[in-house]
Amino acid sequence: MFNSEELQIEACSELDLEICAGEVFNTSFGKRYYPSLKILKNVLEEAFRRDRIYIGRYREDIVGFVWFSKDTMFGKFPYLNLIFVFEKYRKLGVGSKLLECFETKELEEYKKPKMKLFLVVKDDNEKAINFYIKNKYNSIGRIDGLFRSSTNEILMMKQMNYKF
Repeated sequence: MFNSEELQIEACSELDLEICAGEVFNTSFGKRYYPSLKILKNVLEEAFRRDRIYIGRYREDIVGFVWFSKDTMFGKFPYLNLIFVFEKYRKLGVGSKLLECFETKELEEYKKPKMKLFLVVKDDNEKAINFYIKNKYNSIGRIDGLFRSSTNEILMMKQMNYKF
């Protein structure tokens, strides 16, 4: 039985990337956005060098990860590239912990009184959209063909206040 108190969020290592890439690629999401496992691995390796990736670890297993970038939305705001929870661990609070990691790390980094956080989500991914709405993200609009010509994304934003 899963005990969320045992879930640890930690910085991703290069060795963890292989596991994360394999889990993502073996889903319809992975195959839609990444034409090959090699391309996905290259994307994650570049993100590892340039951005921030944290993993969720439950006991000895990686159960998901969050990848985010600072100053990449409009050249000024933090951007959540991806939250991915491994299939077996969905609906157990892992996604919420990974989202909290993104929000907390960015608040600590920026220390601005008001901060905007951005993400995009596939327009027909109702579960993800509802997850972000539940976590106080608002839909800004739809972007047609942002990453793939046949795939549309919803731009979402959350404004957070930093308490000094």
